[in-house]
Amino acid sequence: MLKSRIKAEQLLRKNKGVLFVSLYEKLSADEMAEIMVVVRFFERLHIYTANKQVDPKVVADLFGENFVYYQTHYLRAGFQGSWKVASQLEALFAWFKSNTDKAEFDRWIGLSDQHRMDLEANAPQ
Repeated sequence: MLKSRIKAEQLLRKNKGVLFVSLYEKLSADEMAEIMVVVRFFERLHIYTANKQVDPKVVADLFGENFVYYQTHYLRAGFQGSWKVASQLEALFAWFKSNTDKAEFDRWIGLSDQHRMDLEANAPQ
């Protein structure tokens, strides 16, 4: 999963703002598979959380920070319209927000925002 997350982020960063439906045409099958490993993991995590099959504290500690980062940086913008996965990811975002201490959730948002600013500051001109 770590390898897929790293590769997915590299690909998504290079294609920032491109809808996922367009990425299917632009990227190779292997590249798209790396992104979809991450997406499908979070999609399945949503199903578990929606069906109350997890310990909220454990899930928040294990996956919250990474999910908030991916959702705010790449996934929300990549899946627009009526895609089922878009609503599932938004529901998972809401789940983390309501099942995590506010200070911790705000810290995740702050880290995500800081990372975005760091990327923009270090982007080639």
